[in-house]
Amino acid sequence: MTLIVFLLLLVQFANPRASGARESDEAKLINLSLGSIEFEAPVNIKALTIHGKADQLKGSLRMDGLNLTQILVTVPVNSLSTGIKVRDKHMRERVFKSEDGKFPDIEFFCPEVTGTGQTDAMECEVKGYLKIRGLRSEVSVALRVTYEGGKYRAKGETVIKLTDYGIDPPKQFGIKLQNHIRIKFEVFGNE
Repeated sequence: MTLIVFLLLLVQFANPRASGARESDEAKLINLSLGSIEFEAPVNIKALTIHGKADQLKGSLRMDGLNLTQILVTVPVNSLSTGIKVRDKHMRERVFKSEDGKFPDIEFFCPEVTGTGQTDAMECEVKGYLKIRGLRSEVSVALRVTYEGGKYRAKGETVIKLTDYGIDPPKQFGIKLQNHIRIKFEVFGNE
């Protein structure tokens, strides 16, 4: 039932050329090979929080020097896990199943990246649209991108509301999921 937490899974930032920005000769595409998405979904019982994660993700970062200009991360809904198979099945069916009966990947599109790069790190606020089962909502993500030894690391987090995606917080046996879900992610890529 930690359903929506997977939201941040698919992250895509706008192409700088679409907004008229120009990339320098230093611009490069970094393939992401490792990473994870984690979520925390509180319920109506204060001592209980549902945790989940996904380690099957892929994507790319477009970097212009230390400035992030684009990121794309895809996480299949079927790779999300809370550690309890029955709960995972219910989560997929009740949260991520689209009206046509499919389980589309989670997507995030961002037309604006603002931040400053240093010699080995960049911090930015990423604003865009997160899409879950075909419904999209605006979201803001605090992101930090670092570079060391030819490797890039992007780490961020956000909080989403289930109702922004047309999802009534599920309940079962007197336990009800809260509307706000915290999502954290970390991805790695090599030059």
